Amino acid sequence: MMLKGPRYLRPIGGCGEDALMHASVLLSVVEATASDAADHLSLNDKALVLSIAQHAEMARALVNAVLEGAGSVGV
Repeated sequence: MMLKGPRYLRPIGGCGEDALMHASVLLSVVEATASDAADHLSLNDKALVLSIAQHAEMARALVNAVLEGAGSVGV
């Protein structure tokens, strides 16, 4: 399900850094959910879902790298 509308396009709290921190947390949830779901799937489906977790992990690493460059810690 894609979330659409201006509410989802605005940085949370009006700050881009806050939006990136929120995105990092959401990506962590995607990773955990995909990993948990993979435990209940067949081999081919499991590989597909685990690839989603891996892509979320890579995206979160990019977001966190931007945050670290901006001086944020604790993500």
